[in-house]
Amino acid sequence: MGNAKEIARKTFAWLCKIPAFATATLDWFVGISERLIVLAIAFVVFFVGWRALSGVDESPFLKSLSENWKGLLLLLVPLLYRPVRAFLERVEEAWGMKARPSAKSSDPEKPGAGGE
Repeated sequence: MGNAKEIARKTFAWLCKIPAFATATLDWFVGISERLIVLAIAFVVFFVGWRALSGVDESPFLKSLSENWKGLLLLLVPLLYRPVRAFLERVEEAWGMKARPSAKSSDPEKPGAGGE
């Protein structure tokens, strides 16, 4: 009977690791896709700049860009969400805009405590 309990415990431990593995795998895919999108955007900017400097007419490209701006927006929002959020969190910490704990505290040394 002890052997069955050991097998069940190991199986349960293995099953508990699956969500962590799935999350790590998805984070890896998001990281790779973000880098690929950045490389693609850098390539497009470089290509358009090269063509602009060489004097090639860009009106067909600009026309297709103005018609398909929603697709570009769908690419940029997920790409920039995490960096912008991290930046705003750092700004909140630097400027002291982060939420403070409630005024009810038992420690009289901390500001906002009842013993002021």
